[in-house]
Amino acid sequence: ALEAALARLHAALADGLSRARCLRRWSEFIRLRDGQRCVDCHARTHTSAHHISRKTFFEQAQFETGNGITLCRDCHREAHRGFN
Repeated sequence: ALEAALARLHAALADGLSRARCLRRWSEFIRLRDGQRCVDCHARTHTSAHHISRKTFFEQAQFETGNGITLCRDCHREAHRGFN
């Protein structure tokens, strides 16, 4: 499943699909790679992919699989609160 998700991401990028669709594919891969759980508190609900380096700062890294981790809603909020 992980290889298929990565293939879907690469295909979306190669096909020039919309940024939103590529981000969905990226998010799908990150969450699957991390076992659908928050890497901080290990929650399995309300998870999303978080960019380690903000995509607004490093636009070229927004689809890099090494630039993402899975966080639950609370940990994601806390990560942004600390940064902002």
